Amino acid sequence: MLRWVILGIAALALALQGADAAFGFGGWAPADSNDLLISISMCAAALAALLAAAASRTNRLARLAISVGVALYAVGETYYLTVQKTLTGFPTTSDFLWLSLYPLILIGVFLVIRSETPGKHLRVMLDGAIVALATVALGYELLLKGIVHDAATSATVVGGQLGYPLLDLAVLTMLLVFGLGNRRALHLS
Repeated sequence: MLRWVILGIAALALALQGADAAFGFGGWAPADSNDLLISISMCAAALAALLAAAASRTNRLARLAISVGVALYAVGETYYLTVQKTLTGFPTTSDFLWLSLYPLILIGVFLVIRSETPGKHLRVMLDGAIVALATVALGYELLLKGIVHDAATSATVVGGQLGYPLLDLAVLTMLLVFGLGNRRALHLS
């Protein structure tokens, strides 16, 4: 019951943030209300995910790893919006918290695959890692290398900011390969 209340708070905060972005609150809301609504919705959703993971009967450790990643990302976003307020360099405290999401997602997915395909999970993981690394290398070479080279700011800052889309692409690719490989492995069993 508690997680549904928390999810309701997250949904309300997200709806208010969306309404503010689309229609504006007419100047009567504080200037930082948008940041506050984002922080509330992210932290409430992370808390609901942690509660759901703790109550889960299957793949509890995997769900907990992913939920902790989401919670750390939400804390990083809240820290950025309330304390840091600008990206002056790379890495920052927010970056460490944001980047913690990626390995925790992969750990969670690995744990799910390991429980679903005993004995075949290493093959699926290796396939996913190879395809993801090839996709990221190709994406960097074709799309982002010129941006990094032509950037007016330091390569560390630009590389840090471009690292997020590359990591998103890597995780998405690995999830697709894991999903397809897991499905194939389940049919082969």
